[in-house]
Amino acid sequence: MFKISIKIDDQSTYGVDLEEEYSPSEFIDVFEKHIMKIKRLSDSAASSSDTKQVLRFETNNFFDVMDARIQKMSGLLHKDHKTMRSYEFEKNMKGGQGFIWLAPRNRYLWVYFKKLDFSAFDKEKKIIDDGSTWGEYPLMKVHDQKELKYALELAEGTYKYHQLHSSK
Repeated sequence: MFKISIKIDDQSTYGVDLEEEYSPSEFIDVFEKHIMKIKRLSDSAASSSDTKQVLRFETNNFFDVMDARIQKMSGLLHKDHKTMRSYEFEKNMKGGQGFIWLAPRNRYLWVYFKKLDFSAFDKEKKIIDDGSTWGEYPLMKVHDQKELKYALELAEGTYKYHQLHSSK
């Protein structure tokens, strides 16, 4: 595997992890997705060159999968920051609107969750919730596909929990 970077503007680059070999259909799928992202980023950079809200972090496969799943959840807004993407609930709710934060770290993904008691969700005890993390938010570090699947389950459980409790 090797990596290339595309310079979006003076402050932003987009990184792509590439395999050594692709089938023709895989090649087309992978590169079409990256081309679409690069076009969006470069259009965004051009239209907001005087603002600082340009995507500055590099995504990876874990981020892309998790982001796509979260984007399908209704009632959420997302915002890009220097090192991560945050998602929040559209409507105000007790305990704040923040839902989940995705922070790509090279080939891995750090997932910060809304503060709540994870004992009902985290059966495998993969959440770091000892107050030692950024903002003391519960954190799960994703290093492989199994952990990604588990992080998605935790995100969906958290989302359902808040949907249920916000309707009361």
